[in-house]
Amino acid sequence: MRYSSILFPTDFSPGSVTAFAHALRLAIRHKARLTLLHAGGRKGEPDWHQFPGVREMLERWKLLEPGARRSAVLSELGVQVEKVSIRGRSVVDGILAYMADHLTDMLVLATAGREGLDRFVQGSVAEPLSRHAAVTTLFVPNGARGCVAESDGTVTLDRILVPVARDPAPEAAVDAAMNAVDGYGGLASPAITLLHVGGADGAPELELPAGDRWTFEYETRPGDVAHEIVMAADDYGANLVVMVTEGRRGFMDALTGSTTERVIRRSPCPVLAVPAETP
Repeated sequence: MRYSSILFPTDFSPGSVTAFAHALRLAIRHKARLTLLHAGGRKGEPDWHQFPGVREMLERWKLLEPGARRSAVLSELGVQVEKVSIRGRSVVDGILAYMADHLTDMLVLATAGREGLDRFVQGSVAEPLSRHAAVTTLFVPNGARGCVAESDGTVTLDRILVPVARDPAPEAAVDAAMNAVDGYGGLASPAITLLHVGGADGAPELELPAGDRWTFEYETRPGDVAHEIVMAADDYGANLVVMVTEGRRGFMDALTGSTTERVIRRSPCPVLAVPAETP
C-alpha cells in the first residue's frame, strides 16, 4: 500500500510533536503530500510560526543540510508540504470539511486519551474525527513509546500486535501490519503477534503468508477485549498495535467507546486503525 496524501491535524501542543514525527517519516517514505492542518482557531490571520518545523526536524535527522531552502523538501526528498489553517469552525467539522474537498489516504493523530465521565462530557477530537472520516488512521498517544524517534528519525518496529477475531474479518489488519513494515522502510522483519481475546472456539482461522520474512506468534487470552489488548501490548513491548475497526455499536458505546477507542486511550504505543470496509 502506498500513501499519496497524509493529513496531520495539529493543535500546536508540545504533546503532538511525536505524532508529527511519525507523519513526516511516512511522508518521506511514500513521497507523499503532507498537509499540516490547524482548525477551530479564532478568526483572523493564522499564526504560521506555530506549525511544526518541517525543515528543522529534517535537518535534525540529517536528511537536509542546515539552512536548506524550503523548496529542498520537495526537490531532495519528494515531499510536498502544505500548511492550512481553518478559522471559525469546530475542530472536527473543520477537518472533515477539508477532507471532503481534498483526497486523504491517511490520518495521523496525536491523542491525549480520556476515560470515564470526563471523556463523555468533554468529548474528543481524535475519536469522532477518525470515526466519521473512515480512512486508515495512525493514533499516537501522548507519552507513549513511538515507532519514530523525534531526535534523529530512527524507526523502531520490531514487534507488532494484531488483535484478531472472526468479526470483523482480521485479514485487513494482518495485511496492514505487514504493510507497516515496508511503509516505514529499512526495517528488519518484526515479530507479529496475533492476539485473540475470548474462548479458543471463537478464534479465527487465518491463512498466513509463507516464507522466512514474517514471524508470526499466536496467543489466546480470556477477559475484557480492550484491557487484554493493552496488557498484551505492554507485556510484549509492542511498537505498534494494528486493529480493524467497525465503529460504534449501540448506546453503551456512546459511554465506553468502541474497543478500538478504548485501546487508543490506554495504549503504550501507537495504534493503526484500519476501516473494515474501504469507503
